[in-house]
Amino acid sequence: MNKKDFLKYMGEEDISLCSNLYDKILLSNKTLNTVYSNEFLTPNIWNKIQKYCNVNNIVSDVSGGFDDAERRIIRFNGSGSYYSIQIIKITNKSKFCELLHKDYLGALMSLGVKREKFGDLIVQDNKCYLPVTEDILQYIFINLKVIGKSPCTVEILNDNKSIPDYTFKVNVHLASSKRIDVIVSSITNLSRAKSQQYIKSGKVLIDYVTCYEKSEEVMSANTITIRGYGKYKVGEIIGTTSSGRLKIQIKKYV
Repeated sequence: MNKKDFLKYMGEEDISLCSNLYDKILLSNKTLNTVYSNEFLTPNIWNKIQKYCNVNNIVSDVSGGFDDAERRIIRFNGSGSYYSIQIIKITNKSKFCELLHKDYLGALMSLGVKREKFGDLIVQDNKCYLPVTEDILQYIFINLKVIGKSPCTVEILNDNKSIPDYTFKVNVHLASSKRIDVIVSSITNLSRAKSQQYIKSGKVLIDYVTCYEKSEEVMSANTITIRGYGKYKVGEIIGTTSSGRLKIQIKKYV
């Protein structure tokens, strides 16, 4: 498959990113060396790349630094457990302020670190665990000293055994259908009209792809990101009300 066909296969994904990944595949095949993506990829990207590699007999695998991570580095022509990833722990040293997922994320972004340079964040007990690409490790060590008004420390974890599991806040939402505008309205308590405006403005993503179609149906296991509200995992329909509304289990990442 040439580059033009590869980009067509990748569909509406970021052209610059996909072009870079195609070049890495070619480099790996030409040199027979292990080549890594230099960014953490969202599932919509790495899933497509792995399917392409499987069809074309290209050795590839992915790692997000810990089990069940969604954002992952992809490796071509590699073997063994080593990846170009370091897992760090950021500890909030303040006894008076509890930091949330958005606080750690905002602090990293405010340093000018691209979102693609670090993976999923797990926050628990005033600590944040996250994998980062090796090229930004020292930059974070040098520059991340305070989050908001809370002093913090940064250290490297030598293994992932001490990383806690994802934590979720589980709620049951009532919805008349599985349309994305209905689900967004239920999660945010916005009106249907305002939810539709939110979707139209590009602030809602399904499985990391911006959704502009208000009538798109949400499926179980979809990840929904709503700008300003958080990230959610859609669960199963666990029943219906007497009026026929669906009872949908939805987990919020915390």
